[in-house]
Amino acid sequence: MGLSYARGEFNRRTDSALEGIGNLKKIVDDVLIYDNDMEEHLARVRRFLEQCREHGITLKQDEVKLAQSSVSFAGYIVGVESIKADPEKIKAIQHFPKQTNIKDMRSFLGLVEQLAGVSTEISGAIS
Repeated sequence: MGLSYARGEFNRRTDSALEGIGNLKKIVDDVLIYDNDMEEHLARVRRFLEQCREHGITLKQDEVKLAQSSVSFAGYIVGVESIKADPEKIKAIQHFPKQTNIKDMRSFLGLVEQLAGVSTEISGAIS
């Protein structure tokens, strides 16, 4: 119970801290900032970093990637022109252990469902 509460509290606090920054997507502790214009992008990233500092949010330097044309985010490869399933997630589906109980089946179906809308490889991966 404590872990669930802590995760929920973390999400509430970081959502509040990053409120008002446009073109930002956050899933738990992963953040994606996107823009079509580099000047706007750098200004938005600067604002993000300032708000992180103001709210005591620390970032891992080795996990920060700036001004990329394509990034891995939340199980997807997000690019300038496209969003597609991360090949590592497709591989995970292909090698997912046989489900022996309802909890395992739900976990597997959640992974498949997450990627089904953006990948034509899913049907082949689950057979």
